[in-house]
Amino acid sequence: MTSLRLEGAERLKRKLAAVEKGARVGLKAAALHVQGELKNTKPPASSAHRPQPFKTNKQRRGFFAKLRSGQIQVPYRRRISPGSQDITHSWTQKAERRGLRQVVGTNVSYASFVQGPHQTSYHRKTGWKTEAQILQAERSLIERHIMQSIEREMRKT
Repeated sequence: MTSLRLEGAERLKRKLAAVEKGARVGLKAAALHVQGELKNTKPPASSAHRPQPFKTNKQRRGFFAKLRSGQIQVPYRRRISPGSQDITHSWTQKAERRGLRQVVGTNVSYASFVQGPHQTSYHRKTGWKTEAQILQAERSLIERHIMQSIEREMRKT
């Protein structure tokens, strides 16, 4: 009878654990970096107060109905006006799957139109960067965070 024996199994387990730990640390650092970039993507102050024209009659009617009911206020004052939400301070980061998945997001109702996949032409023209643009621009830095963390943990074993 022939038998096989794996030599160094414990060392292999330690190395794999180090890779997992390094990935968790690197992913967290990358997520915090992306969160910071999303928070700091404000447009130039000079373009922030440009008028935003109505796209449809329905949109115009809705605006004036909300204005009459007090749901919105003109001039709009961030964090003061009724229903105000603040996208720049709303971005959060959380870990899932024991830290091997990091989620950066916001619960601001209009985020999709400002920094998301349905960004309006107004927000594009005024300089807001989308989530996808930020991820693309920061891709190499994100990969570097993760790889450096894995390498650092590997050197410890």
